[in-house]
Amino acid sequence: MPILPNFRDEARRRGLLGADEAVTLDRAYRLVRDMAFGQPSDNRPETVIAEWRGLSDTKHDVLALLLEELGYDVAPIVATTQHTAESAAWLPPHIVDELKRAPIRDVITFLRVRTDPVADDWTTMDATWPEGAKHFGAPANGDFVAGVDQRPAGVPEEIVHVQGDEDAIVVAARLLVDFAGDDIGRRMGFIDAISTFLGWALAPVEGDTDGW
Repeated sequence: MPILPNFRDEARRRGLLGADEAVTLDRAYRLVRDMAFGQPSDNRPETVIAEWRGLSDTKHDVLALLLEELGYDVAPIVATTQHTAESAAWLPPHIVDELKRAPIRDVITFLRVRTDPVADDWTTMDATWPEGAKHFGAPANGDFVAGVDQRPAGVPEEIVHVQGDEDAIVVAARLLVDFAGDDIGRRMGFIDAISTFLGWALAPVEGDTDGW
């Protein structure tokens, strides 16, 4: 079932897309990138769109579907990574202190998009971090430029190319269980802490950011 009409309507309802403005590759990328970084109620694309929030896996699942509906060839990539005190130095001290105890193992998702079908050129696209997080030093990406690879949300270690008949979210979840092992609880706490911090920093609300 196409998700582009639902995505377009929700973006317009939120005042993020003009009534006469089309959803293009660039616009789809910016809208998904600037969704809130946080765990949606479930992984269905319609839920991510309705709640306008997602993590690396769910954001890129929605983005891949949108780009395919716009006529682009898309190849999802999942990769293991490790968050360290150095790589996450942009985060609040209480989160960095947790990383000083030991790195946190994680899995990230990003996309390869065929941006020039004639030359068969593909470009890396990563919409994990909202652009506003750059203010704090996060490795958020700016505008997407065909032919210029974007930086993934973490330093990739083991890279897995998701095959056409596979679900990238399922592949990422399976890889995370294998890679994080018994430390998966720390990873979940780390992601929740980032979500809380960015939710407060980018859209201030009452509350604190100290809940690990």
